[in-house]
Amino acid sequence: MDRRVFDAVSVRAQARRLRSEAEAVRKRSRDLLSESARIVEEIRITSWPAIFEVSGVVEGENVRARWEHGSLRLSPSLRQRGSLLMALGESFSTGEVDFEADLSSALPALLTVLRACDRVAELRVCLGAST
Repeated sequence: MDRRVFDAVSVRAQARRLRSEAEAVRKRSRDLLSESARIVEEIRITSWPAIFEVSGVVEGENVRARWEHGSLRLSPSLRQRGSLLMALGESFSTGEVDFEADLSSALPALLTVLRACDRVAELRVCLGAST
């Protein structure tokens, strides 16, 4: 085989291999972009709200809850009811993201506290990233 023909065949084979590798890299890049968008959205959803306050009633008792600086303060009977919801495996769905009842993350804690109240009298929310 002529050396030039051999070189041309070799270059074509290398070009096919590089095209295949480039397509694999493009696919991986699309997958990573999609995954990063999902993670950013999940962080946006789960880090909301920065601060919330709930006033309500549990079994005839006035209760309060406040989320601020990454922690939750709440009335003992409200904590007990929220813990019961967690133990029962209560869950909430935004349609895209599901949350288990929880008192340690902002949005799940807000949803858990609201569900734990027999009646919600007041809800105040400050939007922003949780600290």
